[in-house]
Amino acid sequence: MAERLNRREFIKQSATTGAGAGLILGSTRRTEAAFNPKDSANERITLGFIGVGARAQQVMDDIQKVQGFEIVGICDAYQGRIERASGRSGGKAKVYKDAAELLAAPGIDAVYIGTPDHWHVPIAIAAMHAGCDVYCEKPLTLTIDEGKEICKVVKETGDQGHGALIRF
Repeated sequence: MAERLNRREFIKQSATTGAGAGLILGSTRRTEAAFNPKDSANERITLGFIGVGARAQQVMDDIQKVQGFEIVGICDAYQGRIERASGRSGGKAKVYKDAAELLAAPGIDAVYIGTPDHWHVPIAIAAMHAGCDVYCEKPLTLTIDEGKEICKVVKETGDQGHGALIRF
């Protein structure tokens, strides 16, 4: 007899699959539409993870199963999460002291934002201005005005292969 999933396990598996698929498929669509591997020095999309709690750890596992993506940077306020995330990347991801340092690093194509909710907007805006595509966990914003600001920055930075929201 097949083992039945309880509600908590179902939600956990559904969320992991949905977010991983959203990040992967959103990035894949971007890849097909705007990312030409010939334009990249290394023929891959490089990712930075800002906030590497339990949810980000799941997404890291999923994204590493997709060819053409590489996790190159991580940052978090808690050292234990950084150690786990670094292990998940096989020690290849560089550890940054904060989001600003990660966003200032050259060669990061997109960022995953898994910080506390009140940090989503400022980090997403900084990432778009840094030329990175953004995947942000929900909620993207806490107010309507923050939503308007995000829309303004998306228009300013354009969808020229960099600086646009992938999924949220």
